Order: sequence, then structure tokens, then C-alpha cells
Amino acid sequence: MPQATPLSANLALMTEVKRRLGDTMARNLAAQDQLGTAVTQNSQQQEALKLQIQEARAQSEQLQANIGAADAEIKATQKRVDEERAAIGELARAEYVQPDSTLLRLLRSSSMKDWLVGVADIAAAAGRGEQLKAALEQDVARLNQEQATRQSSLESLSGLQARQAADLQQVMTLGQKQVEASRLLTAQIGATRAELKKVDHQDPALADRISQALDDETSRIIGLANLQTWVQVDLAVAPNAVVQTSQSVGHSARSQFIWPMPKGPITQVFGPSQLGLEPPFNGFPHFHTGVDIAGPENEPVLAADDGQVVLAATGASGYGNYVVLSHGQGLTTLYGHLNQILVRQGDHVSQGSPIGLEGSTGNSTGPHVHFEVRVNGVPVNPATYLPSGSPSPTRA
Repeated sequence: MPQATPLSANLALMTEVKRRLGDTMARNLAAQDQLGTAVTQNSQQQEALKLQIQEARAQSEQLQANIGAADAEIKATQKRVDEERAAIGELARAEYVQPDSTLLRLLRSSSMKDWLVGVADIAAAAGRGEQLKAALEQDVARLNQEQATRQSSLESLSGLQARQAADLQQVMTLGQKQVEASRLLTAQIGATRAELKKVDHQDPALADRISQALDDETSRIIGLANLQTWVQVDLAVAPNAVVQTSQSVGHSARSQFIWPMPKGPITQVFGPSQLGLEPPFNGFPHFHTGVDIAGPENEPVLAADDGQVVLAATGASGYGNYVVLSHGQGLTTLYGHLNQILVRQGDHVSQGSPIGLEGSTGNSTGPHVHFEVRVNGVPVNPATYLPSGSPSPTRA
């Protein structure tokens, strides 16, 4: 077979360069579109959090006012208790200590009847005083209990306000990063367009290096955008912590998770990668943070474990259309590149429930599901939680 001439080799290289530049441009535009949506959602989330903070502040101020009013009521009621206690003491002294004792009252009475009435009046007054004091003491106890409840509510509101303020700061920081990523993508689009215009007049080797550099930078920026996805996950999980108290009927007894795609080969494992589209992680320039399982398009993708849907998002880059489930104790799973999402945010799902249909949306080279496991936001090897061996439907 004759060797390719330098001319044909250059033509082949230029064809590859143009293909790469076109792909880079498409990825940039898709990522920019997705980031534009994310920035808008971020602004809406900021406004919602600000409104929540205002509502919590108003509730806190009202509670503080109620606590002040209740303090005054408690003091007034306690004063009445003290006054009744003093009055009862006076009656007791009048009865047992003062010269006008029961015996003297008997001697001074015109009749036994008058004496009995006098003694009965003192006893009745003392009895009524004791009843009133007991009732007032119950009121004080009740008011103190209500006050303790208000104080506990105020402390809870203070904690809520602190968390809301921290969430708002995170959302604002995320928004700034999204805007910066969008700015970088805009610059990349301009650079890629400029390169496409002059590529035909460049040395093929130089054009190849430039196109590769542009593609690598695009991958880096999109990787940063993917990392921001997990900031959104953390913000969604934190206020809606999932506590798993029991397992669903038919849950696997063999392992905590089942395979989200029971059929099909694993096309990429967890760990360092040579693919430029993978983001940097753990000191590696490119790291695949999950496991890829291939299969026929629109094959059902299953929930690996019982959980709650904390994100169900669509996009043209990165993970594409994806679902994130929270399983409690900081454990989350992501299912990426879906053709269709079958669940909504807030849904509770059982292990094995279909949550989407397999596809090739986002940064994908063919139909597959990207399955990712994170503990407190840090990617871990899914093999730790999945049944050993190749994907299979086994649950026992």
C-alpha cells in the first residue's frame, strides 16, 4: 500500500483540525446556553433565599416582641402570687398571733352564732386566697412553659437565619463562578471563531496545536461548570436532609446499591482518564468521577437505592440531562446523559424504580449512563456500593 504523501497527510490533518474546531465550537455554545439558564436560576434562587431570610427575620422580631410581652405578664402574675401569699399570711397571723384571736373573738361575740360566722369568714377568705394563689401559680407555670417554647422557637429561627445567610452566600459565590465561566466560554467562542476563519491559511501542525489547546481549555471550563453542579446539589440536600428509616420492599440484601443499568458493558471506570473532556480531580489533570455503562438508547435507568430526588435537570453540555438522588448520611448518586427524565425534584423513589431513559445528552460520545456516587460531596468509587462483577439484575 503506497504511503500517504505529505500533501494528503496535511489535508487529513486539516480535516481533523476543522472537525475538532467545529466540535469545540458546538460544545462552547451548548455550555454557554446551559450556563445562561443556570445563571438565571441562580438569580431566582438568590431572590427566593432573600425573601425567606426576610420572613424569618419578621418571625424572629414578632417572637421577640411576644417574649417581651410574656415576660411582663409573668412578672405581673408572679406579683399577684406574692400578694396573695402575703394576704394569706396576714390572715394566719390574725387568727393565731394577734390579740384579736379566736378566743377573744368568742368572748366579744354577742352570741355563739356571731363567733362561728366570724371564724368561718376568716377561714373562707383564707381558702379563697389559697385557691387563687394556686391558680395564679398554675398560670405562672403555664406562662413559663409557653415562654420556653417561644425561646426555643426563637433559637431555631436564629439557627435557620444563620443557615439561610450561609446558603445565600454560597448561592452568590456559585453565581459569580457561573458568570465567570460564561465569560470564559464567550472568550473561547471568539477565539474558536477566529481560528476557524484563518485555519486554511495556517501551517497544519500549528493549527492542530491551537485547536487542541482550544479544545482542552473548553474541557477545563466545562469541567468547572460540572463541579458547580455539585454545589447546587449540596445546597439542595442541606435543607432537605434525607433520613432512611427502613428499606423498600424487595430491596437488595446483597449490597446497598443495585446496578442502575442491569445490562450492558462498562465502558469507562472510576479513576484517572486520558480523555480531555474529563475534569481535573485529586491531582490528576483528567479524572472520571463515576462509571459509564453503555446500552441501547432509551433503556430504563434505575434508582440504585431508595432515596429522594434533589435535582432533576436538563442541559446540553456536561452531564446533559441528569438526576441526583439523596440517600441520607451525605450519600448521593447522579445519573447523567439521560434522554428523558421520569422523576421530579422532591419525589421519593424506591430501589429499582425507573428514574430516566438512557441517552447521549451533554458531553457524551454515545448512549450510556454516567453513574456517580458522592459522600459529603466527594466522588467515591461506585464499586464500593455496587454488587461485585459486571452489571446484572441480581438483587438477592
